[in-house]
Amino acid sequence: MAATVGLAACGGDDDPGAEDEAEPLGRLRAGSAAPLAQCRDWRQGTAAERRATVENIRESLAPQDAPPAPAATLSDEEAYEVLENACANDFARGFRLYKLYARAAAFQPLSD
Repeated sequence: MAATVGLAACGGDDDPGAEDEAEPLGRLRAGSAAPLAQCRDWRQGTAAERRATVENIRESLAPQDAPPAPAATLSDEEAYEVLENACANDFARGFRLYKLYARAAAFQPLSD
């Protein structure tokens, strides 16, 4: 996992504020890129865009109006590693990132 953190930290962005300005990868739909982002987008994105995509997916999958309940989520590092590993394969170009995230999160213990 340390290698993933190192990969995420060296995205080639010279501007330290670039991460704050990064947009999620993929086409927007109803203000979110989560439903349409694919591995081909992930592979072409910068580290900052990838982190923005992870946050966008997490926000999209979290219940918005539901009362607080235990949820299975991935840390930023875990999500980055899952997507990085899955999208490394050429056959995965069309895989939807939110589905990869959701399936990996399903194996995480519930947290409050």
